[in-house]
Parts: sequence; structure tokens; C-alpha cells
Amino acid sequence: MKKVCLALALVMSVMAGLLPAACGKSSDVVRVDTNAKEASLVEIWEAVVEESGVQDSHANMSQLSLWLAEDGSIDMLHYIFYARDAKGYSRTYFVQTNYDGDVTCYRDDGPTLAAFGEIHPLRMFEELDKVPLTSVQAGHESLVYVTFTAGDQGYHDTEYSAPYLLKDGELVPLKEVIFHTSTPWAEIRFSWLQSGSPPVQFWFLNSELGKAESVAYA
Repeated sequence: MKKVCLALALVMSVMAGLLPAACGKSSDVVRVDTNAKEASLVEIWEAVVEESGVQDSHANMSQLSLWLAEDGSIDMLHYIFYARDAKGYSRTYFVQTNYDGDVTCYRDDGPTLAAFGEIHPLRMFEELDKVPLTSVQAGHESLVYVTFTAGDQGYHDTEYSAPYLLKDGELVPLKEVIFHTSTPWAEIRFSWLQSGSPPVQFWFLNSELGKAESVAYA
């Protein structure tokens, strides 16, 4: 539990550091007409696109933090993506919710940071929406954290962690995934927020496993 709490604190501190910076430099703050406690990730994305004026086809996911209640509903949501605005300028966008589920989108007009992956947010959200979280969570609060990484890294089925292929809402157990590449891949980390929790799970989209040097199924 101590490791999970430290990881959660780190995620929250990173997001807290990024979001206020965007707010301070933003010339476009949008209150999105949807509620995260009642909508799916896809529905939230569609509302963000409609009300922020981003060019959907140019969007690129960067990071996501998703806190889930025991029933699988969204408690808190933060994510960052890159896209072109209505005038065609590349921007960084920050989407966050408050405890009531209200969604706000901030546009950063500063220099666009280099994206860490090449996954459209909608593709990521479509896959996550298909996961039967109530059965995966087993009645506990949980955290989904998406980042992009590159280099030499291995994921193994051990007592501490377990890799899975996420495809069409199904979690297919993997024995081992090995990466040796400079091409960033999306790492979806799923963890439970209680003591004595099961091993941390790492979910990979099929497109991301294609970047791996080797994949062994369980």
C-alpha cells in the first residue's frame, strides 16, 4: 500500500504542477458541458472537441490520470493532449475535472512540447471504455495512469506486476513483454488503492505491442 500511495502522490504532484502552469498562460479556458460522473471517456472527449474548437484529426495523447470509485465511475480525471486549434496552431491542452465531475479544458499558448506518443485520445478512450471495470476492480477504488516511455524495459508476470493485452475490452494475460526501442509506447498502469491489493497491472494496446522486441503469452 505504501508504494501505491507514493505513486499516487507522485502522479498528483506532477499533474498539479502542470495544470496551474497552463491556466496561467491560457487565453482559452472552456467549461465543458458534460459531467464526468455521468459520461464515458469518449463522451467527455467529444464534448471537449466540440467546445474547445480543436482539430480532432490532429490530436495526440500525452498523459492521463483516472481515479475510479468502487463502482467504476470516474472520481477524478486529468489528461493532456496535443492538437491544432481552430486556426491551425499547435497547442497543448489540459483537461481536468473537479470533485463534482465538472470538466474544464485549458489551452496552453506557450511553445508546444514534444509529444511522447502517436495515439489519438479517442482511440485510447474507446479501448478504456470497453473494459468491464466493475469486475476488474472487485469493489475497490483504483487508478489508471497512462504515460509514454521508450528505451530498454521489460514487463513480467510476477507477484508484484502483471502485463496484459487490452483488446476490445478483454484483458489477455501476457507472460512477458520486452522493449528495446527509441519509439515511445503507451504504458497503461492499473492499480488498486487499498492495502493488500493485487499486483499492479500493465495494459498494452495491440498497436503498442507491435513496438516490442518480444511478446510471450501466458
